[in-house]
Amino acid sequence: MAAVGLRVVALERTPRVSTDVYRYLWDGRVANAGINPFQYPPNAPELAHLRDANWRWINFKHISTIYPPAAQMLFAGLARVNDADMDTFRRTFALCDVGSVLLLIALLRRTRRPPERVVWYAWCPLAVTETTAGSHVDAVGVCLLLLAFLLASRREGKPGVLSGIALAASAMSKGYALLAAPFFV
Repeated sequence: MAAVGLRVVALERTPRVSTDVYRYLWDGRVANAGINPFQYPPNAPELAHLRDANWRWINFKHISTIYPPAAQMLFAGLARVNDADMDTFRRTFALCDVGSVLLLIALLRRTRRPPERVVWYAWCPLAVTETTAGSHVDAVGVCLLLLAFLLASRREGKPGVLSGIALAASAMSKGYALLAAPFFV
């Protein structure tokens, strides 16, 4: 309960500490306009008609997007809800982070470890700050990676199709999940 409370307070009271969410909004807006976000950087003349007040806050406008395909699909979906409101992204990432806490509890129970150990992550100020104030897509990648581990653990160490799909989705949300691939082979 405290983990949820920390995230709610951070959503409502913490100032934004990263400008990454502006890129997420932009990438979603570009994709929803039917344009590949990997094709043009934000400062490309071909995209001038898509610029809004949030555009000025995008870092590295001269570089096209670096975010993987699953992240791009998420950005497009969230931008379709409201392509000028970053709070939709912040709430989504906070929910994914709460999902990570719940998945960690399930993994701890599955491996016969005390579920109270989740407190090390659930109450970690860095995790709370980065998912809510920082609005980082890492929350989605971590949640999907934990889901992949949980699904694999249910099959007595023999990962099945669902754990592979969750691992692939995690890797396509944030590339670091590829480092876990050897554990699934």
